[in-house]
Amino acid sequence: MSARGQARLLPGATLVPLLLAPVCLHAQSESATTESIRGLLDQARSLASRNEIAAAAETLGEAVSLAPNSEEVLNAYARFSLGRGNPIQAILALEPLTRMHPRETEYAYLLGVARMQVGEMSDAVATLHDAAALDPGRVLTHVALGLALNRLNRFDEAREALSTALRLEPDNVEGLAAMSETAEGLGLLAEATRLAGRALAVNPDHPTALVTVGASSLKEGRFEEAREALTRAVAAEPESVKGHYQLSLALARLGDREGAERHLRLSREAQAAVEQSTRRLRTMPALESRAVP
Repeated sequence: MSARGQARLLPGATLVPLLLAPVCLHAQSESATTESIRGLLDQARSLASRNEIAAAAETLGEAVSLAPNSEEVLNAYARFSLGRGNPIQAILALEPLTRMHPRETEYAYLLGVARMQVGEMSDAVATLHDAAALDPGRVLTHVALGLALNRLNRFDEAREALSTALRLEPDNVEGLAAMSETAEGLGLLAEATRLAGRALAVNPDHPTALVTVGASSLKEGRFEEAREALTRAVAAEPESVKGHYQLSLALARLGDREGAERHLRLSREAQAAVEQSTRRLRTMPALESRAVP
């Protein structure tokens, strides 16, 4: 899923709320509570509030260099990176946070979502399982877990996670859309269409629900309906691997060879971008390496 799509699962989608979001911080080491670190964090918040994003990022990088093991600094860096649409940098901060504070649900949840954004679905599932165990009543965690399992075609497990989410919050739009994808993956097309319809009644441009409608229509031989839904899906989420692929199939069935080839190419390019993000993450140095000697 794209960064834009994943923003719906985050506790805030803009830079300033993410950077300023209150958290319950654990005791800090002396180095993390020095005036210089506090000053840098305050400066980063001020820069972000004025939309001076590059400068805010540079200032946070300085704070990380001075205090790479500070919870406060890593938390601010991770949230800022997520709000900026940079999950790779967020992961570099969230991984040490989850090691230092394994009982903190928020860090596990955010790490799972960030891993989904870069395509590390197996790792995302493991992390989100941990987050769900820490706080079984958190709807967003179960939804994110279901989405990650859907991407791995582990639909029976996804159904279990999403059933929990919808039992806690029956009208959760993200949960309904994700469950529609699960039902389609299991071949339950009528249920998939019904669930997608409930999500689309609230958000007519929900990409996951639109892909479900398109894929279900395609399986049932309703190619015009499939094309319409899938065209809307890729307009809402242009980097959707599944959306472009399913649209290529619908167009091929309708005799539009050129359109089918174009969307098949876009699907492959989107998949290649995901794989590139994964490779880039694996070559990034740990934040600890930025520490000032």
